Amino acid sequence: MMDSIAAVKTTQPPEVAILIVEDEAAHAELLRRAFAARGQGFRPEFTSSLSEARRFLKDRNPSLVIADLVLPDGHGTELLETGEVSCPLLVMTSHGNEQMAVEAMKLGALDYLVKSPAMLSDIPHTVERALREWKHLEEEKRAREEQQRMVMRTRRQNDVLLRLAIDPNLAAGRLGPAARSIAAESAEAIDVERVALCRLAEDGSFVSLDEYTRSSGRHDSGNPMPKARSLGFSRTLESGRVVAVHDTGEDPRTQKLYEQFWRPHNVAACLSAPVRVQGRVIGVVCLDHVGAPREWTTDEITFSSQLADLAAQAFLSADLRDKNKELSEAYDTTLEGWSRALELRDKETVGHTRRVTDLTVRLAEEMGVPRREWVHIFRGALLHDIGKMAIPDRVLQKPGPLTDEEIIIMQRHPEYAREFLAGIPFLQPALDIPYCHHEKWDGSGYPRGLAGEEIPLSSRLFSVIDVWDALSSDRPYRSAWATERVREYISAESGSHFDPAAADAFLHMTKDQGPGLDEPTR
Repeated sequence: MMDSIAAVKTTQPPEVAILIVEDEAAHAELLRRAFAARGQGFRPEFTSSLSEARRFLKDRNPSLVIADLVLPDGHGTELLETGEVSCPLLVMTSHGNEQMAVEAMKLGALDYLVKSPAMLSDIPHTVERALREWKHLEEEKRAREEQQRMVMRTRRQNDVLLRLAIDPNLAAGRLGPAARSIAAESAEAIDVERVALCRLAEDGSFVSLDEYTRSSGRHDSGNPMPKARSLGFSRTLESGRVVAVHDTGEDPRTQKLYEQFWRPHNVAACLSAPVRVQGRVIGVVCLDHVGAPREWTTDEITFSSQLADLAAQAFLSADLRDKNKELSEAYDTTLEGWSRALELRDKETVGHTRRVTDLTVRLAEEMGVPRREWVHIFRGALLHDIGKMAIPDRVLQKPGPLTDEEIIIMQRHPEYAREFLAGIPFLQPALDIPYCHHEKWDGSGYPRGLAGEEIPLSSRLFSVIDVWDALSSDRPYRSAWATERVREYISAESGSHFDPAAADAFLHMTKDQGPGLDEPTR
């Protein structure tokens, strides 16, 4: 029986240490009695001056401090001003007023208490409320700090992706230097030990174009990947999607190879993103985290996929150079790089450009547009939002509704697109979509308020596709619309927002099809 009682006693929660700084003996006695009447749960310690409180705080760290405002050697709030208190502090006074309360709160006091017999006797409940409030405030603070860290990480990753997207080695097809940049930059941005960019060889093996080890700063290239590691890519090839392994020792996808590869290399978690060119997986970007398991975030998984897209650009650029394809194909690759670079700034629209480009070419075919015009429609659709490169991040990436001033700034992007592209001769035939895709059939659009057939045909076609894709895609502020609802909207807006002929052709083209439409004929 005694053992049971002892066991119960040992399970009691630890008492909350409280420092009370009170120079009036009568008030201190009332506080002591109030805590004694409360029973277990609190361990009050008393001092009668600021200097005694400071000596106490040097050696001990209470959960809460209650300090009289006026003490023999100073004010209780001085503990806040000097940073000697890292826990919540409640200020007490016998003669309080609103101004004194405001000043105390400005200095960081959690609450301001006016002494009275009722207040002093109820002090345990006041302390409980204060500790709950402090816990809530601390949780909010940690959440804000984590949010800020996430924003900084995302910003750092976006900066890396933008730098890589405009890397001249990538555009020129200099695969070795491009691979080195991708590996080194991404290892820092996502905080992993090792990044490898591998290409699939004809015999089915993988060859490392660059493998960067962050701790040593070493680059290795041209080496066949270990067989055990290559087998680990099979799921990436099969699925064509990023494979995220949070714990290589526990995940069924890596357990079999754990002793052969993952454990000897101390790899605790990994990401494998497929590199696709023209629909085929031709390589893999691997990111290895060493030490403890790691829970990959959605942003990190997306980042690995975007790295693979950049690697795909590098592979494609190299192949174009090696095969000496027509200059126009190289131009189009560059344009795709521009559009992807824009999407990297605006994560809400990742994949949007490729989808609307393909569908616009397909609608042009449906409308009987001559095939020789398709290349200009293709390029114009790729660059339709290139003017947003000049829109500040605070507007482009704002999570909530835009103000009237911000809407005006955003609506300048067609003008910026015209300024960007007007000096490039081979893009002159493609300028209509970037400049006019926000014009409306009834003349209520922008930037020039064109109406009817004043709007270039390519822009009228693109306008339908742009709205279709936007409404059919998930956004942070709403879910994707059902296919039939989008079709009804386009039909309703025919003759106001959209060219009736373009809307009818699109509805006919997409009849009995969902938002994931077939690839267009090229």
